Amino acid sequence: MSNHDILQGGCLCGQIRYAISPGSVFDAGWCHCRQCRQMTGSAALPFFNVMPAAFEILQGNPKRYCSSYQGWRVFCGDCGSPIWYQPAEPGGHIAVNTGTLDHPDDASVRPRFHMFDVERLPWFDADPALPRFQDNELTHPDTRKLYQP
Repeated sequence: MSNHDILQGGCLCGQIRYAISPGSVFDAGWCHCRQCRQMTGSAALPFFNVMPAAFEILQGNPKRYCSSYQGWRVFCGDCGSPIWYQPAEPGGHIAVNTGTLDHPDDASVRPRFHMFDVERLPWFDADPALPRFQDNELTHPDTRKLYQP
């Protein structure tokens, strides 16, 4: 990977570092599912998706936890920072926790939808004008059918 426009990030203690190829973010959103809330201790999780070929671990040996039959939560074994979600199915996209980026203000990772909106806490609603999906069944951005609560 070249250093031009690479997104980089890591855990709180600095043991785990990663880089993402320029232009490889293909979706970004808010997740309101219970697992993401429990994992982060927050009302919702901002995340973005990349394909595995665009994601490189630069430093460290992250731990992983099988959170469901669908995949693993990947985190730092030293400080506990949750860093990304890795699907069990080979070739699936990686969902990176936006807050682990060195520069989470990058325009490419700005949330553009809400997923698992049926699990959203009623007192939290960041970006209320964004499209909403009842679950994690995201379609192509041009053909998305929106969930209206």
